[in-house]
Amino acid sequence: MGSYKTPVYQHISDHRQYITLPIIPELQNASEEELKEYLENEDLIKDFIASMPLTQKCQEDLDNLCNINEAIAKNILEMEENIQRSHVALQEKRKHFQLLGCRWRELLQSHKIISERYSPQSIKECLHAKSLLAEEESEVVAEEFLNGTMPVETFLVQYLDKRTLSHKRKATEDALSKQLQQLERLRF
Repeated sequence: MGSYKTPVYQHISDHRQYITLPIIPELQNASEEELKEYLENEDLIKDFIASMPLTQKCQEDLDNLCNINEAIAKNILEMEENIQRSHVALQEKRKHFQLLGCRWRELLQSHKIISERYSPQSIKECLHAKSLLAEEESEVVAEEFLNGTMPVETFLVQYLDKRTLSHKRKATEDALSKQLQQLERLRF
């Protein structure tokens, strides 16, 4: 061997030169015969490469990365299950909120109808209509009496009841009308 730090060997059969580099210190002190064995025996070279500290370190890093990758994959699968459950729960809540929205709109419409029915103006109109109805009923009772189809006692009771009811409703309607006018003046 020469005075080179990196010995040069020549393979006899194909005249190639093989240089052992300082990167692989295990091969620097190998004989030509050992180097030929490595070249000719694939299993031997694989074992040699597997026993190198750099290869072992790379294999260890690869194993660690595989373990990390596997842990990440498991975590993703767990998250996917949680996401799927959350998605199903969200869909159920969305349906529930849609039902609540429909119910709210129904209640809102019902509230609007009831509010209109019981508004002061509506009550005043209803009192007016009921007052007119009671007055008309009292006139029907009077006509029946005048036609002779009703006895005097029945006529007096029914006529007075209908007229009293009509006047009470008319008085209530007038009082409500005055209150509404006052509120209107105050801009309520």
